[in-house]
Amino acid sequence: MGHIAVLEHEGRFIYYLVTKRYSTEKPRFEDLVSSLEKMRDHCAEHGVKLIAMPRIGCGLDRLEWREVKPKIEEIFSNLDISITVYNFNQVNYVL
Repeated sequence: MGHIAVLEHEGRFIYYLVTKRYSTEKPRFEDLVSSLEKMRDHCAEHGVKLIAMPRIGCGLDRLEWREVKPKIEEIFSNLDISITVYNFNQVNYVL
């Protein structure tokens, strides 16, 4: 836990933050922070300027966005990177 896996495709990177041993576990905040720091370092080394992500750790993983957001801002504060966070909006369909 606390690491990343990186996939490069057509000059873009996809980051997998490894924050828990099993998919059904709740991640520890410390492991999320460690993964984000490793992601930041990789971004800095490879000149990444744009990041798009969901509210990581705050859906099924049940971490609090009010704690995660400031940590993301702190971790990436010294880099010239634009981060866009997307929110999942579930649409209910009536058939």
